[in-house]
Amino acid sequence: MSVFNSVPPKISKIELIKWLKVNYSFFYNKNISVKELKSERDKNFLLKLKNKPLYVIKISNPAESISLLKLQDFVLNSLIKRNSVKNFIPKKIHSTIKVYQDQLNRDCYVRVLRFIEGKMYAVVNHNNNLEHSLGTLLGNLSKELQNLNHPNAFRKFEWDPSNISWIQKEINLFKGNNKKIINTNLYEYNYFIKKNLKNLRFSLTHGDANNYNLVVKNDLVSGLLDYGDMIYAPTINDLAVSLSYALMKKEDLYSSLKNVVISYHKIFPITFDEIFSLMTLVKARLTITVVMAEKQRKKFPYNKYLSISENDAWDLLYKLDRINPYLFIFLIRDYCGHQITKNYNKVINFIEKNNFPSVLDFNLNKINKSIINLDSNSIFTKNYNNNPKQITKKINIFLKKNDSQIGIGLYKEKRNVYQGNNFISNFNSKNRRNIHLGIDIFAPVGTKIKAPHDGKVFILKYN
Repeated sequence: MSVFNSVPPKISKIELIKWLKVNYSFFYNKNISVKELKSERDKNFLLKLKNKPLYVIKISNPAESISLLKLQDFVLNSLIKRNSVKNFIPKKIHSTIKVYQDQLNRDCYVRVLRFIEGKMYAVVNHNNNLEHSLGTLLGNLSKELQNLNHPNAFRKFEWDPSNISWIQKEINLFKGNNKKIINTNLYEYNYFIKKNLKNLRFSLTHGDANNYNLVVKNDLVSGLLDYGDMIYAPTINDLAVSLSYALMKKEDLYSSLKNVVISYHKIFPITFDEIFSLMTLVKARLTITVVMAEKQRKKFPYNKYLSISENDAWDLLYKLDRINPYLFIFLIRDYCGHQITKNYNKVINFIEKNNFPSVLDFNLNKINKSIINLDSNSIFTKNYNNNPKQITKKINIFLKKNDSQIGIGLYKEKRNVYQGNNFISNFNSKNRRNIHLGIDIFAPVGTKIKAPHDGKVFILKYN
């Protein structure tokens, strides 16, 4: 039976304390207490000695394989010896994995780890330093895991964002726009991930650096918990998984994404191919989150922890759905110091070597013209920001008065005329476009316009 279908251990705290004192010499005759921690499929308890939190008692789901627990212990023992990550890793206290019978007489495995003090990433205020520290930890983790290997890591796992084909059969759990988004993510998965897997680096991965497995102290990430999802998978998975949670509830996706990615890349350089798949892996992990929440809620309706990130995951999925996947690819290439497109040099050379003809039949330098100022102090937009017809009328009157054939709107001018919803930033809902990135030519109706180069019109949009 899968751990996702098995009821978590049922534990009596009183009986557990008695058992701990008998089975671990360092607890014998000690004044200890235990407090249950939130968990998905197993049971974890914070153990205090004389009211001081020191250890975490991890009791596995009865369906958990001991081979996977041995994998976790192997990784903990290995990483605790690596200088770049040792202070972030919970120290393994137990020498052997012991068996404990829960109240339903099921055998569960018990391990004891050192408690890492701090608050969860999910409940603290985020700032640039915190996000950079997250990227640095993830980069060091990827670097160190490159050197580790274990046979028990080679397995299929539902939470692996590089393999979400199984979600296709669950699609009818959803309706309307939710179903549409999941279908879109499955399509993008096939194109941006599945076809690209052969180009990605693989290694041991932590698999679950989510905001409830990251410990924070003094505004910096100070610990990484829960190694139960470790698998052999694309190395970039760990960055993608963590981003899928780190970007939740963020008004400014751009800054948070940049902070984490840049710091990761400084430690463990991201390849061109990994960038191609990264944000689709983020969306894949979020898709798993909402699908698993829907499935598990039907099986275990009273376990609220199973859907702890569900609403935030949907919110982020809707935000990401509004952004073209290639825009993310180009941005992250830029963050990492890569050229934003493989044809970058060809495009620049083409522009520099070619002289493009005028788009008008007349020479702008040889006719009467006027500058049309459309900034916040403009006489043309005053009282008419949302009325293009009135603005146009005032411009035409101004041009006629000044005996000008055309008017010129300025490049990089800061304007407040961008009032429509389509000008709101998809990366930050509080920001909207306010810089004009072109040159306006205000000319009489019927003025001929030519293309500056032979070709087809690829995009035409009227805002």
